[in-house]
Amino acid sequence: LRVMGFEMLARHISPEGIVTPPADFIPAMERSGLLDELMLSLMAEGFKVAATWPEQQFLSMNVSPSQLDGRYLTEIIRNTAREFQFDLARLKIEITETALLNDINTARTEIEALSAMGCTIAMDDFGTGYSSLAWLIQLPVNTLKIDSSFIRSMLHKKDSRKIISSVAGLGRSLDMDVIAEGVETEEQAEMLRGIGC
Repeated sequence: LRVMGFEMLARHISPEGIVTPPADFIPAMERSGLLDELMLSLMAEGFKVAATWPEQQFLSMNVSPSQLDGRYLTEIIRNTAREFQFDLARLKIEITETALLNDINTARTEIEALSAMGCTIAMDDFGTGYSSLAWLIQLPVNTLKIDSSFIRSMLHKKDSRKIISSVAGLGRSLDMDVIAEGVETEEQAEMLRGIGC
């Protein structure tokens, strides 16, 4: 067992120590125009720390649908990586299908630009959307991330195991990495290793 990389995840922690997950504060930050500031802060800290890791370890970050609008994302990522001497070949950009629904052409252009800079593109929460298979042939996706809802139910639901196995097989046949999200027990990890995640 070895560590392959880390994903940056934002959490809001109140002075009383209460942890608020991103689903509860990211939409408000987006509406207030503060999401870019948060992303820049996370990137700066993440790139600075990750630049000191062994070079085979990746850093993964989520990109919001509104950030794939063709205005500034690639430039911000390129400039921040340059500032902290972080190799963009070690950066995995995670997108969800939601990011593609509003304007697929702009999103595709942005994703292709990120890929051309050396970033790896991951399809996050795979299996929960409606058009995942279509995106796999339209975009330079390198990684499939199986949604944690399937992982949580895999030990007691045979259908979840079948879906995980199918996605893992699909990923392998397309020469993609397959990552299972939300693994919390050794039993889950062993089963997933056997399936090919």
